[in-house]
Amino acid sequence: DRGSAIISREYWHCVRPNPGVRVVIRIIPAEGALKAVLSIVVSVAAIALGGIFGPTLAGALGVSTAVGTALVTIGVSMVGNLLINALIPPPSPDKDKRNSYSINGLRNRVDPDGAVPFVMGTMRYAPPFAAMPYTEIVGDDQYIRALFCLGEGELQITDMRLGETSLAEYDEVETEVRYGVAGELPCSLFPSQVVEEQIGVELTRPLPRDDNGDVIKDQATEDTPIVRATGADAAGASVILSWPAGLVKFNDKGNKRSHSVSVRIEHRLAEADEWQLVDTLEITSKKAEGFFRQYSWQFPSRGRWQVRLTMMTDESDKSSVQQRTSWAALQTLRPEYPLAYPRPLSLVALRIKATHQLNGQLDNFNALVSRICPDWDAASGTWVNRVTENPASLYREVLQHSSNPKAVAAPEIDLDL
Repeated sequence: DRGSAIISREYWHCVRPNPGVRVVIRIIPAEGALKAVLSIVVSVAAIALGGIFGPTLAGALGVSTAVGTALVTIGVSMVGNLLINALIPPPSPDKDKRNSYSINGLRNRVDPDGAVPFVMGTMRYAPPFAAMPYTEIVGDDQYIRALFCLGEGELQITDMRLGETSLAEYDEVETEVRYGVAGELPCSLFPSQVVEEQIGVELTRPLPRDDNGDVIKDQATEDTPIVRATGADAAGASVILSWPAGLVKFNDKGNKRSHSVSVRIEHRLAEADEWQLVDTLEITSKKAEGFFRQYSWQFPSRGRWQVRLTMMTDESDKSSVQQRTSWAALQTLRPEYPLAYPRPLSLVALRIKATHQLNGQLDNFNALVSRICPDWDAASGTWVNRVTENPASLYREVLQHSSNPKAVAAPEIDLDL
């Protein structure tokens, strides 16, 4: 209208009408409301038209009035909804949404203090873990590091798989192999001791409530710390936090906005009384899908330490806010190499990234493994080191191997054929 002006929302806080000025307030449907209103109109119209034209259609088709009414109602509803979708297209998917993948572990067996394997001949073998696997968080990606012991002494290791699928089919699997030969370097993919304990406890700072469960206003919240202990002789620790439903808030239009939570980390020696502040983490995100974060630090001295985590952000009673935070795992860190074995071992170390191909509980790692040992070569008339399934050669390997506490020297064996 002439002499009128539309005031944008960003100026509402500073614009004041003069006396005598007429203010016009127009109410418009919120996002998605118009489509809902039109759907209701179509439903009402379909029922009304069904009652009017249903008997006529029933007479023309030679069916009952109820069937004719239903056909008209269904037809009007379908045509009306098609017109609504053409006029107001359904919302496009969230382009910022990122699929969340995580690995829960592998199915290989854990055999602490068990016997070291000794493969004879050639076989497909799913080895035990040489050390407990652990999780690594890099940005938004999760990795699993694992170390497997295929046996003592020299082995040929080929055709490595996860379940029935070759490792060559996966883009995000790093592999490092040690063949049980003296002088090989330690595995760089598994360089130190990491002992991971699954926690799975939610970190909360609940709002004070009365007996009916209603929030008591103007009353301060209280700390609800969670305490766990590391393993013995720990040099450092690492905590892994998870947000199973994401960390985000939504505005009135349903659009995602950044949201933050604060988590305080403290530690103390197991026999100490006073807690020491390590850090207060400020995590900000606008993710509506699950994700992890990891924080690592070193202790002032080695020993068994207690770690305490406290949520510093108040609980939200708004459905538009997602901030559920869990303490997923605590890792005990020691700088020493995880293996201290006096003789060479055949090992495979893996670093696996969680992807759409590798997600959840993975199948066991396995490989085709063959013993390499002295074997009689008839052509040259000598004993040569090679892959063999000859029972006599394998029997000699057992008799003379350094792992045999009663190993037999070569002169004590009749090697004449």
